[in-house]
Amino acid sequence: MSPEYFSRDADGKVQCDMDAAAVEFTLALMAELRDLLDNPDLAGPEVAWRLVPAAHPDDLEAEASYRALVADQLDRERHSALDTVVSMLRENAAADGRVLVSLDSDDMASWMQSLNHLRLALGTLLNVTEDEDLSISEEDPGYASAIAYDFLAHLLMNLVDASDSFS
Repeated sequence: MSPEYFSRDADGKVQCDMDAAAVEFTLALMAELRDLLDNPDLAGPEVAWRLVPAAHPDDLEAEASYRALVADQLDRERHSALDTVVSMLRENAAADGRVLVSLDSDDMASWMQSLNHLRLALGTLLNVTEDEDLSISEEDPGYASAIAYDFLAHLLMNLVDASDSFS
């Protein structure tokens, strides 16, 4: 059974409770996300498209206009969400590396956005589809990415479940 990193406390607040290993792994993954956000073509055009999909794929002029209007704002929002996650983990780490912190609705949105962006990027690299489970042998060069993908998917689903009735 996988650990539950997000849960509701007795007062109904969503809590993030991560051991040092989970914090370290999450911070490493968030560093990867920062690299991808700063250099969208780093992992190839498919991942760049997945991170910033076209709003008007059949109309290059409309797409250029759209990007001119919103690209900088979307980039700032993605970086802000990422900064929130990283700050929460770094600033709330106990001496043993464990993090226990309450999340408000903005924090949860930042976590969900950051986790999902990186999960989508890794899923694209791994050719994950909705129709099949991710099954990669330990000998496969993509095994480490598959472990990261599964971890991110678990974190995201755990957070969604914990926040399901957030008000």
